[in-house]
Amino acid sequence: MNIKKILFNSVAYSFSFVMALSVLSCTEDEYVEGMADNFDDEVVYAENKKFHIIGASANTTYILSSDIEQLQNPSASFSFSNSAFQIQNSIDGKVLTSASGAYVYSLNSSNGTFYKYKSTGTNTYTLEASLNITFALASNSPNVIKVNDQQALLTNLVGPNKLRIALVNLESFAISFNEELNLPVSTIPGDLVEVNSALVKNNKIYLGVKKTQGTNYAPVETLVVDYPSLQNPYYISSNFPTPMVGFTSGENVPTMYMDNNGAIFQIVNVDNTQGITHIVKITNDVYNPSFIYNLDLLLGEETYAKGWFYVANGVGYVPYLRKNLGNENSNNWALARVDLYNHTATLLNLPEGLNLKDCRSAIIRNNLLYITIANPGQVGNVYVLDSTNPSPEGFTKGATIDALSNGSYFGIY
Repeated sequence: MNIKKILFNSVAYSFSFVMALSVLSCTEDEYVEGMADNFDDEVVYAENKKFHIIGASANTTYILSSDIEQLQNPSASFSFSNSAFQIQNSIDGKVLTSASGAYVYSLNSSNGTFYKYKSTGTNTYTLEASLNITFALASNSPNVIKVNDQQALLTNLVGPNKLRIALVNLESFAISFNEELNLPVSTIPGDLVEVNSALVKNNKIYLGVKKTQGTNYAPVETLVVDYPSLQNPYYISSNFPTPMVGFTSGENVPTMYMDNNGAIFQIVNVDNTQGITHIVKITNDVYNPSFIYNLDLLLGEETYAKGWFYVANGVGYVPYLRKNLGNENSNNWALARVDLYNHTATLLNLPEGLNLKDCRSAIIRNNLLYITIANPGQVGNVYVLDSTNPSPEGFTKGATIDALSNGSYFGIY
């Protein structure tokens, strides 16, 4: 197998999360990354890298394997009903993959067991190891974040201002570090209720948080801890002239990315009528008050987004609920192309009646985003979104994916 080793520059962007330790660089055309390849600073990619389409139906999680050519081929088709492999997962999409796609890691949140599978052929997987993490994290369902091909980070908020945190060695599949952090008192009052989504920059992990003040959300914050020591926690608190309320923890969907200039862009989630969806900018550990990206204003409607997918050059894509048309369980979701540098947002002309609330992952290659989209209970497709094309028609339709009865796609990993 022809192996290609890519060392990322310390300011190279990541699809989900970036770890900036290397001093070498790569071109965007070399970049191949998925949501589950978080933080990778030194990645070995196979030329025939495996990708995995994951969906859940009737409380069962299924997985299919693919290469990039199949994903973009409109004549190709994938069948969950005839070909898919069943993995241990409690239908919440807590899945990671290795950079080469050879390994898949899945957390079953119903029993607290973390599983390691090896992809051994077309839609065939072998269970190589399992690890129960309930005792270490004090929960069956901690948040799972990939650091690199050697480590995964697991977090669980166990009490007011107490965070249980652990590192899992993905090679030996054992817990290599376990700690309970006493978090500092923030300048923003409120109750911390969730810590999730992450990014690594300059040997620090930036974690999204959800904090409430009674029944309302608090102004946005980010929790920062040293990496790899996982010590010295502190908060970055927003200090805008008018407080921007919401949360940055997402829901098993990435919320933070770093661009080539080292700036962190973070989506602010608001799932009710308390505020509006923003993307904010962190530079030098400070929320930049001069950068305000109001997604609701740019799209001309009220939105709710659980997370987003950043591609390159300030361009990303946001699956969002059209809040004025229904709640998050309704079929009123859409997908917008966002351009942070030019301060624009474009609604893509995709099929109507979408439900993207379970959309967890997409992959990037050569400035293209590959994402699975389907109307509920209907045949769907892989869509290939061209980040260099600002048009509402800036995409092509790829492979067909069969319908998932009473289920949905988590995406491509």
